[in-house]
Amino acid sequence: MLKWLRSLAEPVMAPGNRTWDLEPYLTNSARSILETASKNGDDLTEPRIVRHTLTLPERSTAIAFRNAVPSEWITNVSARTDGTAWQCDCEREWTPSISGLTLDTYRLWTLALSHHPTLWAYIGMYDESGDYYWCVAPPMMEFTEQ
Repeated sequence: MLKWLRSLAEPVMAPGNRTWDLEPYLTNSARSILETASKNGDDLTEPRIVRHTLTLPERSTAIAFRNAVPSEWITNVSARTDGTAWQCDCEREWTPSISGLTLDTYRLWTLALSHHPTLWAYIGMYDESGDYYWCVAPPMMEFTEQ
């Protein structure tokens, strides 16, 4: 299954003929947060809130992204605390798996990149009890038109 997901994340073509190679960040981010949960005794068998926060440079771009996110996600757009950009939180409650988290991340990142070629994103997840919150963030991704 993971091999199939990786093949999806190979260079992606989207509107504007932009090509994005999301690996190794895509798989590494999903794997890293699940490994953190496991190391902290979370067996990942219970549903919990998983949050993707995607930062975009302008409010209108963040809102356009939010409006394109599938309806099963709860979304919220807000200004970053440093005032330099806008972020869209996308949350849903489910029991995460490596394949599901990788696919969700792939879908949200490519959707955001179809709105703007620069993206800073992180994945966050509560533990089973809801007491602890873990997150992982790859470096900022910047792409140019090919």
